[in-house]
Amino acid sequence: MQESSKNYIPTLQGINLVGDSVSFPEDLNNNLTLFVIGFKREQQKDIDTWIQTYNQKKLAEQKIDFFELPIIYEVGMVKRLFINNGMKMGIPDLEQRQRTVTIYMERQNLFDALEMKEDRIYSLLVDKKGEILWRSEGVASPEKMENLERAIKDYVPE
Repeated sequence: MQESSKNYIPTLQGINLVGDSVSFPEDLNNNLTLFVIGFKREQQKDIDTWIQTYNQKKLAEQKIDFFELPIIYEVGMVKRLFINNGMKMGIPDLEQRQRTVTIYMERQNLFDALEMKEDRIYSLLVDKKGEILWRSEGVASPEKMENLERAIKDYVPE
């Protein structure tokens, strides 16, 4: 794949819901990671379809990491604590809290870099360097899952 900014995720820095600072792609541990990116609270039910699919397809057993990335406009520290604590209360599972990384940033930069829009969710399969190997918009479906599994199968680490 020809290298261009649209083929790689930009550096994304945030804090997961257990309080750990995380930076992507720097902190990617496995060869492949599935990111599900949302921009609005009401998109959570759509994001949940990917969480369920990830768990049902046992992608963790294939050494594929998963992160949910709520991308929120830059706000002050007090508001961040309020938002993060609200999300934390809604997610009782410790593993899911670790995989939920809230990123506060000027969202237009991400919209421009990855050709995204605020009104939909995105799923990205990336390698350890942050190269986007597969992408999808919207809820998980059997067809999207088939395409994702094909991308996983076709992946050959460098």
